[in-house]
Amino acid sequence: LFRYGGFAVAVISAWAVVLTAQTTGLLLILLVVTAATSVYVVPLRVGLVALPLNPAVVPAATPARTPDVTELVILTGFYMLIQLATLLSSATLIREQRMRHELAEAHVELQAASILLSESARTAERLRISRVLHVLIGHQLTVLTLHLDTARPVVGEDARPHVAGRQTEKGSTGTG
Repeated sequence: LFRYGGFAVAVISAWAVVLTAQTTGLLLILLVVTAATSVYVVPLRVGLVALPLNPAVVPAATPARTPDVTELVILTGFYMLIQLATLLSSATLIREQRMRHELAEAHVELQAASILLSESARTAERLRISRVLHVLIGHQLTVLTLHLDTARPVVGEDARPHVAGRQTEKGSTGTG
């Protein structure tokens, strides 16, 4: 509510300055400035509602100085277009700044996600390698245990192939 009141005071003050000046000259730029800065204070729709009111001050401030109606209409239309252009360009600038901020936030989030993803990939690869090693070592230990269990009851030179990981069956040597 305070912002709306502040904006209304700024607009009315600009009108008062323009209407009470001896010569308008560049004072009409105040109307453009209030239109351009309105988007920083109030929503765009409020600025668009106030937009047609500002150029209405132009004919009231310049009727005696500009007797030609065509020139007065052109001057009023000119200031209306300038105000519309500055209002929309200010709104676009604000939107672009907001979008840049959102883009920067999204970029930071994307970088964080990328770091988490690479860490997850490393963890998954470590887990895969540990599973492969577990299977291979487990298999080797099982085979070694079986050979040692087989060699336990065998005495002397007959035990050597079993302990070395080779069994002899009927004179042939196999690998385990």
